[in-house]
Amino acid sequence: MAVDQSLHVATGLEALPASSGDGSPLSWFQERLWVHHRRDPGTTSYNLPLLLTVRGDLDVSALERGVNLVVARHEVLRTTYGETDAGEARQFVAPPGHVPLPVVDVDRVTLLEELDRFLEHRFDLHRGPVVVARLLRQARDHHVLLLNVHHIAADAWSLKAVLLGELHRAYAALCRGEEPDLPPLTVQYRDYARTQRTADMTDELEYWRATLAGYEDSLELPTVRARQLRSGTTSGTVVHRYPVELSRALERLSRRHGCTLFMTLLAGLGVTLSRYTDRDDLCIGTTTSDRPDVALEPLIGFFVNILPLRLRIDEQATVAALLESVRAQVLGAFERPVPFERILQATDVARRGSANPLVPVVMRHQNFPRTSLETPLPGGVTFRGFPEPDEADEDLLTLLAQEHVPARCEIEMSYAGDGDGLEVEVVHASDLYDREAVERLLAHHQRVLEGMVADADARVVDLPLLRDADVAELVGRSDGAAVTEAPAWTFVERFDAQAERTPDAVACRDRQGTWTYRDVARRAHAVARALTARGTAPGELVAVCLPRGGDLLATLLGVWKSGAAYVPLDPAYPATYLQQILADARPAAVVSDAPYRGPLGVEDARCVLLDEVGDADPGAAAPWERIHPDALAYVMYTSGSTGTPKGVRVPHRQLVNWLTSLERSLPFAPGEVVAQKTTAAFAVGVKELFAGLLNGCPQVVIDDATVRDTAAFADALAEHHVSRLNIVPSHLAGLLEHLGSSGARLPAMRVVVTAGEPLTRAQVLAFRDLVPGARLVNNYGCTELNDVTYHDTSGDDGRSEFVPIGTPIANTRLYVLDRHGRLVPDGVPGELHVASVGVPDGYHGLDALTAERFVPNPFGTEPSDRLYNTGDVVRYLPDGTLDFIGRWDFQVKVRGSRLDVRHVEEVMSGFEGIRARAVVGRGDRLVAFFTCLPGRTVDVAALRAFLQERLPDFMVPDAFVLLDAMPQLPNGKLDRRALRETQGELQQSGAYEAPTTATERTLAGIWGLVVNVPAARIGRRTHFFEIGGHSLAAMRVLARIKDAFGVALGLSEVFDAPRLDALAAVVDREVARLPAGVRGASSRRAARVPRSRTSGGGLLHDKVVLVTGGSRGIGLATALLLAEQGATVAVNYRDSEAQARHVKDLIETDGGTAEIFGADVTQPDSVAAMVAAVHERFERIDVLVTNAHMHFRHAPFLGYDWADLERKVADELKAVFHPCQAVAPEMVRRGNGSIIAVSSTLSKRSNEGFLAQSTAKAAVDAFIRSLATELGPHGVRANTVAPGLTLTDAAMPMAPHVKESVAERSPMRRNGLPEDMAGAVVFLASDLSRFMTGTYLPVDGGFTTL
Repeated sequence: MAVDQSLHVATGLEALPASSGDGSPLSWFQERLWVHHRRDPGTTSYNLPLLLTVRGDLDVSALERGVNLVVARHEVLRTTYGETDAGEARQFVAPPGHVPLPVVDVDRVTLLEELDRFLEHRFDLHRGPVVVARLLRQARDHHVLLLNVHHIAADAWSLKAVLLGELHRAYAALCRGEEPDLPPLTVQYRDYARTQRTADMTDELEYWRATLAGYEDSLELPTVRARQLRSGTTSGTVVHRYPVELSRALERLSRRHGCTLFMTLLAGLGVTLSRYTDRDDLCIGTTTSDRPDVALEPLIGFFVNILPLRLRIDEQATVAALLESVRAQVLGAFERPVPFERILQATDVARRGSANPLVPVVMRHQNFPRTSLETPLPGGVTFRGFPEPDEADEDLLTLLAQEHVPARCEIEMSYAGDGDGLEVEVVHASDLYDREAVERLLAHHQRVLEGMVADADARVVDLPLLRDADVAELVGRSDGAAVTEAPAWTFVERFDAQAERTPDAVACRDRQGTWTYRDVARRAHAVARALTARGTAPGELVAVCLPRGGDLLATLLGVWKSGAAYVPLDPAYPATYLQQILADARPAAVVSDAPYRGPLGVEDARCVLLDEVGDADPGAAAPWERIHPDALAYVMYTSGSTGTPKGVRVPHRQLVNWLTSLERSLPFAPGEVVAQKTTAAFAVGVKELFAGLLNGCPQVVIDDATVRDTAAFADALAEHHVSRLNIVPSHLAGLLEHLGSSGARLPAMRVVVTAGEPLTRAQVLAFRDLVPGARLVNNYGCTELNDVTYHDTSGDDGRSEFVPIGTPIANTRLYVLDRHGRLVPDGVPGELHVASVGVPDGYHGLDALTAERFVPNPFGTEPSDRLYNTGDVVRYLPDGTLDFIGRWDFQVKVRGSRLDVRHVEEVMSGFEGIRARAVVGRGDRLVAFFTCLPGRTVDVAALRAFLQERLPDFMVPDAFVLLDAMPQLPNGKLDRRALRETQGELQQSGAYEAPTTATERTLAGIWGLVVNVPAARIGRRTHFFEIGGHSLAAMRVLARIKDAFGVALGLSEVFDAPRLDALAAVVDREVARLPAGVRGASSRRAARVPRSRTSGGGLLHDKVVLVTGGSRGIGLATALLLAEQGATVAVNYRDSEAQARHVKDLIETDGGTAEIFGADVTQPDSVAAMVAAVHERFERIDVLVTNAHMHFRHAPFLGYDWADLERKVADELKAVFHPCQAVAPEMVRRGNGSIIAVSSTLSKRSNEGFLAQSTAKAAVDAFIRSLATELGPHGVRANTVAPGLTLTDAAMPMAPHVKESVAERSPMRRNGLPEDMAGAVVFLASDLSRFMTGTYLPVDGGFTTL
């Protein structure tokens, strides 16, 4: 097919000659898919099937010729793909050939089989073809045409507008015996690719850098299933059609505000995702068809680009303002359609190595031209899409859904249509989201859109998200909780009734012995009388400071009998804390014992000593009046954000409500025993004290020391036949561990209730094995409400990572609200708000805090007219239970990525030897704290590798801290605030570890070359994608690995093993699999890459070289290369002795000779001493290499100080002058020597702010030229090496776009590496340059000289 050779000046398009043997470059878009193909060659995610129902008298021969004609016209359909030896991708165009169109007769069953086989076609992009065809014949006049094209060769426009249109016209002409009249193609796709690859995008990239600056790449929607290392391996499809009325209203709204329909849909999606993620700054991807020239419109090819649209959702703005903002963002992006790959490389926002960097959600409006199929064809043939719109065969529809195919991103939304009809097809990662979750998202998006069209002046914060049905369901979700009448009793009456029924039954066992119900009643009665006698009035507060036991139990009852409320004080608390509570509560009286009175600092008049109270006859006249349920029961203090404890005022009705709920769900049986192990200053302690007591079950008081000793605690539970236990999950984990290792059992245990921390799946499964006869119930509560929810784990299937906290107790309703007090959808995290008959009065003396946390109930007045905001973050699971996330601080952000630390902790628990673990965010680091099982150790490297295999890299902790024990709060919960790195043994993943094997050293060199990083900065634990690596760079690494080692790795192996030592292990494994002879050749190839010294050889054999500043940067690379070429190296350092010793070790490991010498080269005395030491050690100095003094002030001239300029120039000259003056006399005496000055990096063509740098550089050059003139006659040469921008330690912090900008202006298109400078130094130091002196040698990729 002829190609018009005319030029397209506007876009630089030009038709190329026929494809050469070297191939031509891929477009940026193609390269993206080539990388995906290399990473997963078997994937069918990028198949583009075009399925057509063909009815009528079909001419199969004409159809086949038509298909071949289209393929012959478009080179891209005859293209294969490969790589150069350097790993650069290339495309190769084959001459036109024959594309077969096999015809297969099918019935309904074989139709499905053929379809499945065809859709699952695996394209081999290296061998081709990239298009396949098949014709299924169901009847003589009924066929299904199957075309499948790899996405690298086409896009939807190409198939539905170009290919289908040309095939339609060609078939019609061929049936009539005519030659198809198709317009000639003036360019081919590879012309477009070449133009795109050579285009100057500097200004456009600067726009994207500014646009994405500061963006946190962590747009993670709440998922049904936890994210894994490889999520998105399966996909699902959901199609949603919008009401025509809404479609038309959206079109009107768009026109009214100067927007396209796409912009309006995008604005609505932005609001929806903002609500889902609690973010006001987010990026949503969109796709555009990059066909900037009319010559490209009739071309088949892959022109689809992804653009990240950064939306800032201001909830206080109006809908109109939101549309204006989105419109500006979209237009700005569309005017600068830089390839997505260039955007990622030019900015720092992409989470390199992740599957969907920057834009896990992609939305597009497909409004490209489509071929009309209405034109009649010869023989009455018609083409229609397959399947027909009314297709009802579920097997066929399921097959076409292709749910086993990996998703291309987490959520991909493709809109089609306009005001007359709008629909969206959503392809989603089905291992993250189920169909219901996607349908819910679409419904919420539609609800936002409905709110936008209803009132463009409405504030965004007021836009509805939930449908009426959603609101009704969420509000009514707690209807399942029991609603009961308030009992006509309080705890006091329940106790008196129980004591009357069973006066001699055991109520409590403590360190003093056994207390019967009669004993407790007598002491309680006496306390009540004593308080009344002192004038304590109903409603007043009485502080109680007693150890746990019968005395405490009786005293609390006695306080209630007097009509007062108690304030619990734990004697173990610090005196200062207790006094703070007393100062705030101002109790009318304090009940204590003599040993505990002193720290309280209470005057005698207010103190009631229990040992002076004695007992009283409970049968005497009661000294108390009936307690009203609304009366205050106690004021319990908890930590406050101000550092001062705050008191919660809890009424009696709360106690009655949680007790009746507990008795209904977990009824007590005769003979049960309750463990009392928690201080009365915590809410769970109240349950331990009274729940069993009021049901006739004794409690056994277990002292604190026993509770802390796991073995002793287990023995106590067994000895006392404890059947009921309240415990935090971390404590339960220790108990289960002991039971498992010791073989001990708890046969009497019936009910264990956990609370306070997330309960994990592993703990549930272990509990079932070790305590098989008991129920494990997960409880959620807080100081303000005590009990809120319960969840019985017996029905759990063990597949969920975390155990829900369940459903509400009686007379309690739960609402999950966002920060604006709006209901959130299922699955979306929000703060838990509780309405309950047990809502407390508020905080003691803190009216403002009470008003903040106890808010009016917008959902009604039942069961309370106020909601308590717990501050705890939860979400509703699909089954209606609540998942406890914790506080908002469980959701931490590390290096821009948001994650749930519970997820990391759960995975860590699977590593053998770990006992307890906690993960916290520390700025830009993730720190994991852990303890070991007794007698076990944990290999941190193995632990890190274990986590890397199971978690995305951003979720792998940066540091691991081994603790002797986890810090705990007094109630046994983990004290996360007390976790400090200084408490234990810290090992950071970022710490530098030098490569230890030849393979690691070789790889470090390869990485350094590919990503422009000094090889000396690359250690064993260096992460490829954290030092600037990306997918394309990884492909170049693979090419060099193949050259160095003779093994071909897959791209996925770089992603799976991105750290140097891990990838080196992969290389070693593959090398070991080679045949012995091939393996030896591989080793010899690899030996070319690492530095090695050949005995007796090299350009600098027997020369002694002094390198100043030889411990870092260019000096370090120079020292190593000099040694490789046979030189004996004297390495000078000023401050970095440890680094200098490292250089010495590297040289000596490779068989060289080196020594280190400390000196400040700007001080003449220090230099003289150093040179004398070198002469003493090595007898002479043949070559001096001086390295520039790097420190200078960066500022424009108008703001520059003379002192700063003078200091820089003087320091740089001193660093050259003093060493030269010290070594030159001996060189002149011998009549031989070489001096090489390495000046500051950056060329003489300086930018603003580099005044001092440029002046110093010129001064050194002038000095060396003068020195060369003066010393030349004595046989001493002097030359300057002048680096351009070189990626040394000093340049590492430089912004990526600055380095990239410099590289783009270099003819060699990259920045210099220390190794490049070292090569120039070695040349000038060797005899190869013996007739060169006074030269100024720029090493900057040709920037200066060209």
